Parts: sequence; structure tokens; C-alpha cells
Amino acid sequence: MIHLKNKYINIFLTAALCLLFSSCNAIAEIPDLELPSSETVSQTTAPSFSETEPTLSSETTSETDSAEPDETQSSVPAIFSEEFETKLNELSESYEINLNCANVSEDMPEGSCGCKPIPDETENEAEEEDNGDYPESYEKVLSIGYYDIETGLSYFYNPYPMYPVASVIKLPFCTYIYRLAEAGKFDLDDKMTYEERHYFHGTGVVKDSDFGTEFTIRELLKLAIVKSDNAAFQMLKDLCDYSDFEEFLLQNGVIHSECRRQYGTKICAQDAIAYGKIVYDYISEDSESAQEFKDNLMNTVNRMITSSYPFYRKYGWTDYAFHDIAVIEADKPYILAICSNLDEGKPADYALFDKISKLVEEYSQKEVSYEEYQRFIQDNE
Repeated sequence: MIHLKNKYINIFLTAALCLLFSSCNAIAEIPDLELPSSETVSQTTAPSFSETEPTLSSETTSETDSAEPDETQSSVPAIFSEEFETKLNELSESYEINLNCANVSEDMPEGSCGCKPIPDETENEAEEEDNGDYPESYEKVLSIGYYDIETGLSYFYNPYPMYPVASVIKLPFCTYIYRLAEAGKFDLDDKMTYEERHYFHGTGVVKDSDFGTEFTIRELLKLAIVKSDNAAFQMLKDLCDYSDFEEFLLQNGVIHSECRRQYGTKICAQDAIAYGKIVYDYISEDSESAQEFKDNLMNTVNRMITSSYPFYRKYGWTDYAFHDIAVIEADKPYILAICSNLDEGKPADYALFDKISKLVEEYSQKEVSYEEYQRFIQDNE
């Protein structure tokens, strides 16, 4: 049985956080890209930059403090309909997704089954010593976040589970580095030197370079996004104090401390949408650097979310984590985030992401009346 109540309470709680954005600009189609193996990302210490980083926040306007859209609107996206809800439930059931996972933030209600999409850090440190590996048996867990850019309405499906953040953290972090450059903290063509302390296994090409190799900040930003380069990400951390980045996340709607902290960083559907808003807001400024960033995001590897419209996005994939966050430049533009623990990356997992993407795309472009929207919310309170 799928429990709808918590899900729709969440719509009410989070709609007050919704931010209203302007329409996206059209972009070119994304070429087909090869799918790499999974990655591993570590949150390591970031040495302080020579000066104090500026406090940066997205220039956005809160639409309303109400949980409902403006009553002058005659319609809202059909995402807010029983028909969409039924199809999404059927899809989840067909893939045996557990929607009652208890691995949640401390300030959120717990589910009933007790399964965990990630291992408990303390318990598994002991298990690893005894058995040489982490436990492999766990249920499938998946969460979805949707944000309608024109109306500012949010929809969250199974929003409570927390997952390892993996490389989707590069999405807001690279945005932050671009903003620091625009604030005059450094130039994107300044060079950085690859040192042994920057080495990190997993995805990317910097790790295969000789220590002492120089890269411009611009090159590192591109590698961190296009190749999901972990060593490039470690190098970029030298440009700021991580506590300033945490504050940047907080000011831009990342509400859970687990999704901001430097070590053991997690992600949930709510804060994945906040990540998407951060990058959307910056790219909407349409500066030369923003366009460069957008081009990089359009050419990222390992496409999980799909769309018939142009879109830009970033994935994350490591143990117990298989995520994607995308800005879809549809006629009615939106942000879509899918977080999961489907870390095997099987064809069936990609197929599930594809089916969710298509379903959200279809219903995001259709409309239901404002009265239907009210009934839908009231029926699921």
C-alpha cells in the first residue's frame, strides 16, 4: 500500500519555498554519449582562499506563502492529477520500488519498513572490518522531485529518503565557483597545479595526469561537469572555504543539513530540486560564463533523465546512489530530479528513469483546471 498522505503534506510544506523563474532560452539537441562506469566522490577538506568569499544567493522572488497557486490561474500542470498519480504508482509497483523507506532525515517522519538506501556509517564500519565488505542486500528506493518554472509549484514523490549525494554535488558547487569568479575572487583562466593530494579514483581524466600538470580553472570546471572528473573537483575545492559553500546552499533553499555538510553529504528529492534551481538561476542570467556552463551541462556523460526537449543536467553515481537532475526547456519548462539507490545501473534502471522522464514530460505539458487541482490536494490531505 502506498501512503499518499505524507507525500501531499509535503506539497503544502514545500510550496512556500517555491521560487518563480523566467522562461528558459532554446538550446540545441544533445548528442548521444557513452555511458561510463559508476563513480565515487569524496568530500575532502577545502583549504581557505586568501580572502573571505562573498555571500552569494540566487536573485529569485518568492511567489507566495500559500500552498496553492495564484487563484487567478485558470489551470495548473496535470502533474497535480489523480491520473498522473495513478500511473506513477503503477510504474513504481511494477519495479518493486519501496516507498516507505525509513532512512530519512532526522526532522522528517519515518517510514514503516526499516530498509535503508545507504548503509548506516557506524554499523557498517564494524561490518566492513569483520566481513571485508558492505552488506549488499537492500530494497529498491526511488524519489522524484518536480518544479514548474512558470507557476512555482513543486511536486515530490517519496521525498523523505536520504541518499549519498555522489556527483550531483558538483552541480551547485561549480555554480558557486563561477559566481566567485564573477565576483572577482579569481579569473577562470588562472592556472592550478595537480598535486598528489588531489588524486581521487573513479571518473575523470585528471587522475591519469602527472603530478605537477597545470590546468586552468575553466578547464577544471568543464572536466568536473562533462567528465564528472573527481580529481578536478578536488582541485576546485582549493578555491574556497567549504563553510562558505555550505552557507551558499542554505541561502539558496537547501534545507537539510545532511545535504549541505562537507562529509557524508546526502541528497533528498527536495534538496535535489534546490540544486536544480541554483544552476537554473545562474544560467538564466545569460552571461558569457553562464552560457559556457550551460554548454558543459548539455554535454555531460551518462544520461539517465531523458526528454524530447532540449535540456541540461548532471548525474551522480556511486555506491547506493544513482541520481540525475535536469532543467527541461519544454514549452512549459520545469526541473526534474530523480534520486535512487539503484547503483547497479542495469538497463532496467535506465529504462525506469526513461519511463519516469516521459511520464513527467507528458503531464507537465498538459493542464488541469484550478478546481481539479484543489480537489486533488484535498483528496490526499
